[in-house]
Order: sequence, then C-alpha cells, then structure tokens
Amino acid sequence: MNEYVEQIAKNGLVWFPEKGLGWYPVKKTHYDDAYFDVYVKMARTKIGRCLNKFRTEWVNSYTRGRILDIGIGSGTFMKRRGNCVGYDICPKALYLLQNEGLFFNPYNGAGAWRRIEGVTFFDTLEHIEWPELILNNIGRQFVFLSIPIFRDAQHAVNSKHFKREEHYLYFTEKGLIDYMKNYGFDLLESRDDETQCGREDIKSFVFRRTA
Repeated sequence: MNEYVEQIAKNGLVWFPEKGLGWYPVKKTHYDDAYFDVYVKMARTKIGRCLNKFRTEWVNSYTRGRILDIGIGSGTFMKRRGNCVGYDICPKALYLLQNEGLFFNPYNGAGAWRRIEGVTFFDTLEHIEWPELILNNIGRQFVFLSIPIFRDAQHAVNSKHFKREEHYLYFTEKGLIDYMKNYGFDLLESRDDETQCGREDIKSFVFRRTA
C-alpha cells in the first residue's frame, strides 16, 4: 500500500493531486452556541483585531457597496464595516441576523442579489459541502476569500486546519484558483496579510467574473 492510499485509509481525506484539491466527508457538525461564543472571544484578541481591520480595509478598497458576509463568526466584521447583510447556520448568529433584519439567503436565485456588490467567505468556503450552489448565483460581485492553503495532502492532514467536524474542502493555492476558474471567476489579487496577523497557512484572495 503506497503512502497516498495509506493517508486516505487513515484520515478519510480524499486528495486529487492533479487538481490540488482535497475532500473530507464531514458527517457531523457542531455549530452550536458555544461555537459562536468562541468567535466572540477571538474577535477581542490582538489577532482578531488585526484580521477585522485588514478585512474591512481590503473589502473597502474594492467596493463601498453592500456586502454579503457568508458565515459571520461573531458579526464583528459586519458591525465594523457596516452596509452588510449576512448568512449563517449557527443558531446565535442566525438569531442576530434575523433580529436585526440583516439575514440574506445566498441560495436564493441570482435575481435576489441585485443590491449585493461583494461576497465574503472569510474562513467559510471550506465549511460548505456544495459551494457551487452559492457560486452559481453570484454575478459580477467581488468574491473575497480567506482560507487555509496547503502544499499537498500530507500538509493538510498534519495541519491545525484539518477539522473533521467542519472542513469539507482543502486546497493548494493553484487548486483554489483553478476551482474558482471552473465556476467562471478570475483571480484579481492574493495576499498573506492574515498570516502576517499571526495566523497559520492562511491566504486571502479576491475573484470576479470577467464576463
């Protein structure tokens, strides 16, 4: 049995080397109140403040229009930037959005997106089993991503970001760019500001359809 097959058997991560893409069959998630509370605490840390400053300034450098924040964490980015709506499945986050009239369902058809100028997937694309159901609804909006990036399958399974109850998708940098290209999005910019803030193996990208 070669090393690649052994990794699949041991960790359950199916890796496609030619695509720079890994898939893990998440069977159980834990997006409960405690999960939300962790993000409240993280937002108050030095790293959390650095991240939200970067994210706000970066998004604003492309658009001052309305942003759809998919997976809002504790809602800190939305509050800091303003002019945002959001989507989440965590009960506390969902209550926050609905209570403030800021909930937006990204699975709605493209016609519902007319007032949205940008979409953020900050630490969230990898949590979504079928992201194409959202990506196919996006038109000319800017798409901002912050996501773990791996060299290969070995790097992924040994990483702190290998999370069996959260992450379906694992990418190399080229794998992510090709994945987004497959859905019609071209890369405009990539950055490592979140790693500079103190995170591990995180890169940020902005994409947009060219036609």
